[in-house]
Amino acid sequence: MSFKFNEDVFKDNSFNEKIKEKLTTALNKNFNSNLNNNEKFNILKSKIIVNKTNFPTIPKFEILDLDINTQPRSLVKGICKIIIKDAMVELQTIIESNLLLVNMKDTPNFIKPNLIVNNSLRIPITMTFKNISLEAISNIFVKNNSLSISFNDVNLDFKFNCSINILQN
Repeated sequence: MSFKFNEDVFKDNSFNEKIKEKLTTALNKNFNSNLNNNEKFNILKSKIIVNKTNFPTIPKFEILDLDINTQPRSLVKGICKIIIKDAMVELQTIIESNLLLVNMKDTPNFIKPNLIVNNSLRIPITMTFKNISLEAISNIFVKNNSLSISFNDVNLDFKFNCSINILQN
């Protein structure tokens, strides 16, 4: 069983705005707790912001199997095939550039070198994922008010562009 998405939803910019909002929330879910835990290799110094999204090709969604069980509690299980092509996502954040400083926070003083300046340098970074092509088989479980999705057999391809050239390759 398959169905077709309403093309007008993808042509309307509100779809991209909603995706940007949801992705930004998902990417920053544990951001504040990671800062407070003072993780050893945490180089992110700001939240990840999704600047742009674009889905010029309408995704395809095919239901391969569907099992609806109402006894003893409501449960819907499904296996679906998802195909997304030509999508684009642009992310922006700030990273810590002095890795020596980041890695030496918990190092004993007798091991640390005597540096004249060991300050933090924050660098803004923009990452663009273009021509995203995703083809995946997913398991979807809907139970009461919760939704669980797991992806199996995932084929993901994209072109990567970064504002910091050394990270681009």
